[in-house]
Amino acid sequence: MARIDIKQSIDQSDSTKITQWLYGQPGVDHVLCNPQSAIVVFTFHPVATSADKIVQGFKSSLPYNAVRFLPSKEEMQSGCPIASNSITYKVYSFFNHIF
Repeated sequence: MARIDIKQSIDQSDSTKITQWLYGQPGVDHVLCNPQSAIVVFTFHPVATSADKIVQGFKSSLPYNAVRFLPSKEEMQSGCPIASNSITYKVYSFFNHIF
């Protein structure tokens, strides 16, 4: 899953154009584009493509000022649904440290 933030106002017709373009890319299987927030979220098959490749194509093919949203390390940690003191998290940390 990846997110693109569009740094300009878009309307429903822009949203439709963006959605159609993304669905036309190899490996993309689901797209959500919100014209009110100017945020696009899409899922893709990592074996077929990469988010960087899709975003790069998006920026070169469409006339939008867009950037790929990448959460910070702190945002990734705070967004984790597993509490850091749970046994599940401790097992995850153990295996993550080993590998």
